[in-house]
Amino acid sequence: MALRKAMAGWLAIEREIPAFVELFREQWLQRARYSEIRITLHHFSRLLERYNFAHEWLAIKLARLEAGEAVALDLEEYTQRTGRYEILYQAWVRHIQELGFDLGRAPA
Repeated sequence: MALRKAMAGWLAIEREIPAFVELFREQWLQRARYSEIRITLHHFSRLLERYNFAHEWLAIKLARLEAGEAVALDLEEYTQRTGRYEILYQAWVRHIQELGFDLGRAPA
């Protein structure tokens, strides 16, 4: 089944994330102080949480499909649990806007 094959690929990528995080940490510490690394490490942590949940969510969907049950094919349940995905820059822009700054105008 195509879904099972896609899940195997997804799991393979998920298993690589910790090695990528360690490589990032090593490279960061060769070039900068530890102080702001937490921002990106938190991003990686959230990414891994999303991968973990996606794997669990897809496994449940697959089991229901294989049992002959009707399965909702929308992503509403997934997005309710995981929230919006933002790259680092998008998260920064959202945070600045939440603080009340208008990034479209220069300060007076």
